[in-house]
Amino acid sequence: SSISPHVSGVSQVAFNNRPASVVLESRIIETCRSKNLILDHKEFSNITKISESALSENYQALFRGRIVHVELFSSSISVPQLCAIEKCIHILSSLQIPSNIFFYGIFIEPAFAIVTEFAPRGSVLELLRGTIISSH
Repeated sequence: SSISPHVSGVSQVAFNNRPASVVLESRIIETCRSKNLILDHKEFSNITKISESALSENYQALFRGRIVHVELFSSSISVPQLCAIEKCIHILSSLQIPSNIFFYGIFIEPAFAIVTEFAPRGSVLELLRGTIISSH
């Protein structure tokens, strides 16, 4: 069953007696697992916090010799936010084009995080939400 992003403001809609957030997290993990995009958090080093918001903490790290951006999400992600994350993961994992930000995958322990190529002007989710201010 598909979960519509029109459930804004509803954080615990039950699907088959499971909260919507659990259903969405499971779907995100399964999508990434099927594309071999589940990463081991132990492979990251030189981790430096660069920003934080109510939704996530953002880090710059070294992963397999490359500088990456790690967006570590809070445990209180709402259903609409999970829908946006799922959409972002779907887009990024489908568009592995050199001119786009490279999507490495996710890790789920010790917390849920998205790992992308490091972009000094902000995170991918900030870009998709339109909260990045141009540096003209």
